[in-house]
Parts: sequence; C-alpha cells; structure tokens
Amino acid sequence: MRRRVVDYEEKTGINLFEKVFVHLRDDYIKKFGISQKVKRIDSTLIGSNIRRLNRLKLFLEVLNYFLKHSDESILERLSEEIKVYKDITPENYVFSLTNDDARMKIQEIAQYLYRIKVLFAHDSVSESQAYRILARLVDEQIEITGKGKGVKVKVSNELRSSCIQSPYDPDATYREKGKQASQGYSVSIVETCDPDNKLQVITHVITEKNNVDDSTILEDNFEAIVGEDTEELIADGAYANKSVQDRLSESKKTLITTAIRGRKPDSNKVRSTDFEIENNRIIRCPYGEIPIHQEYNNGVIIAHYAHESCSSCPLKCMIRKNKRKPHVLVITQERLQMDRQREKYNDSEYLKKCALRPAIEGTMFQFKLHLRNGKSRYRGKSKVKCSSILRTIAINFKRVYAYRLKEALSYFILRNSMIIKSFLARKNILCCFST
Repeated sequence: MRRRVVDYEEKTGINLFEKVFVHLRDDYIKKFGISQKVKRIDSTLIGSNIRRLNRLKLFLEVLNYFLKHSDESILERLSEEIKVYKDITPENYVFSLTNDDARMKIQEIAQYLYRIKVLFAHDSVSESQAYRILARLVDEQIEITGKGKGVKVKVSNELRSSCIQSPYDPDATYREKGKQASQGYSVSIVETCDPDNKLQVITHVITEKNNVDDSTILEDNFEAIVGEDTEELIADGAYANKSVQDRLSESKKTLITTAIRGRKPDSNKVRSTDFEIENNRIIRCPYGEIPIHQEYNNGVIIAHYAHESCSSCPLKCMIRKNKRKPHVLVITQERLQMDRQREKYNDSEYLKKCALRPAIEGTMFQFKLHLRNGKSRYRGKSKVKCSSILRTIAINFKRVYAYRLKEALSYFILRNSMIIKSFLARKNILCCFST
C-alpha cells in the first residue's frame, strides 16, 4: 500500500496519507472546538536508513550499484578492471586496505567513474537511475584536469551538504546540528497550544531534506502554517529571518521566539535600540548628540558624527572611530530587529508565552520514540514523509482517545457519585471492624 501511495504522489503530487491527516485534523478541531489562535513549531532530524560512508566507500558503493543494475549488454562495453567491482562488498574491501592503499584506490575508482560517465553520456543508459546517481557523484566530488583526460578528487571542504550520501537514498543530505551529525531529513511539527484548549492537536507535519534551514521551511509553508485563524506562532530563534518577520508584519501576526541566533552581546555595550530612531533616521544618540549627516539605503542606516560629539562620551558605543574623517555609525535593520527582540525578554507577559513552547519537546519525543538511534526504517524523502504523517495521525488519535476516556470517566463519577460514596463508606466501616 505504501508503495502505491508513493507512486501516486510522484505522478500527481498528491499525498493520500496527508489528505487523511488533514481530514482528521479538521474534524477534531471542529468537534472539540480547538482554538488555533496560538501555535508552536519545532523540528527534529530523522536519519535515513543508510550507512555512514567515507569517500572511498561511497565511490565503491556507487560503482557497485551501477554494475549490479546494468545488464550484460552494458557490462560488455566495460573493461575487466572495472567489472571486478560488481561482486565486491565495499565495507569488507576497504577494511583490507592500508591508508596508503586507500588514497591510491580512491583516485583509481574516481577515474573509473569518470570513464563510465563519459562512455554512456549520449546513450539510452544515461536515462537509468543508476547512471544518474553515478553522474551526480562525478559532478559533485570529482574535478576534471589535463584537458579532460585526468581526474582529481575534490577536497572535503569543497563539498556541499547536498552531495549524495548513498546510492540507496539519493534524496538524503548531510547536516550537523550542535554535536549531532545526521544523514537524512528534517521533520517540522506544528501544533496548537492555546491555554484555553482542553485538547491540543498537531496541525502540520513537514518533511524536508535536513540541509534546508528552519526559517526557509516556515517561509515556504507560511500560508498553510499561520493561516487566518492563527495570531501567534511560538518558535525558537532558528525560525526567525527577515522575510518571515516581514510577512508576519504584513499579515498582523506575531512570531514569539524563545531564543535568538548568535552570541549574546555585552550588557555594558550600547545597543541599536538605545538610539532614538524615527522613519529610518537617527534623531539622537544615547548621549544626546545629533549626527552631522546620515543616509538610509537597502535596510542600512549610516550616520556620521563629529569628533567633538564623541570626545567626552563615556558610553561603550559601537561607532567606528576615524582619525581624520567623521566617526561612522552603521545600524542594519536585522541588528535593530534583533535588539528589539532581546528587549522583549524583560517583559513578563512575553516570557509567559515563551513558556508554552517547551511542551512541544514532549511531542518530538513521542514522534521519535519508535526510531532506533534516530533513524527511520525507510529510505527516500517520499517514504520518510509518509511515515511521518502516519506517526502524527497516531499521536493525534491517541490524544483524542485519552481526552474522551478522561471525559467518560469524569461523567461516570459525576453520574454515580452517590453510589461511589456509599461504596467507599462501607469499605471504611469494614476496615474499622477488621482492625
């Protein structure tokens, strides 16, 4: 069934599991009167069901994959020195090599891969998935030298996170989050968190390659996540970028971030919000001085101050001082926005809203509970997406079931309160006689 759902999505762009999820979600929201005014969002990394490969193992895996998925007519056009790699196990093969042998071998395999790419470039073979994977590896990790005759393996720091990680999952990408390295995908979950709700449900689950930034995911799915009913979205600092902030301002919505990206500034240093600014112009600095000249271009305020204005200033300012020319102060909209956000953390009401976010960590724990070492059982973005949707359907169903069970138990106790009290009274009397 899963295979048919994946095939249908590839043909039509419609995920049938997602349609079921949306139908159930809307039904829960309507039936239980769940408010969507306040939502929270978080993401987690899901590893693909592939092995972690070094460069040599990856090259061998791709070569081995191509040879195994090629028929005899294709293999006949290859030399014997290439065909021998059809029957090897890359893991065992690399284990037997010394470090010097491995360095020589990776260059040799790179040469074979390039030769295969050139040989079948204008052939019907180039339409096969195995060839496309091989050609992609060559383009991403191999440089052509010497008028197209020689090859050179690119150094590691030249590789992008989007480079192929395994021939068995071409969609998987690489990402490091803190001290955690992952090959696979990122799953973002959005759920209601209005304090007035008796029941909270997951409203959206989004699966992307793990090298896609959280703020980009929010930006691309902004209309679906926020919508007309949502007034506040609670997230961590990773979801805030200029584009998201601008769209929120336009739609009169609020993004409440519980943290800010970057290093915490020196508390003794003057911030951009300490300057009096109106209509993108600095009226005066915290010391009361007025700039002699200023301009605003592309979201950047550039103000010039006379030497005399700053000579007696005791403040630790961010102004750039010059010996001959006037001192220069540069304030970007991003910095101004960030400093305004930091000021909000002194507001008790704002902090109360921030306190609603940590509960989504419990949802993430539930979501990843069935995973082994944070890895999915599946390979490919479509399959991991289907698995994520089914998991969130189960979490929502479990929440609704627990809520209805609690309601039923409360109703039973209320309806039979006299019988229960009588039963408990008899129990107490019996206990007294027994003692």
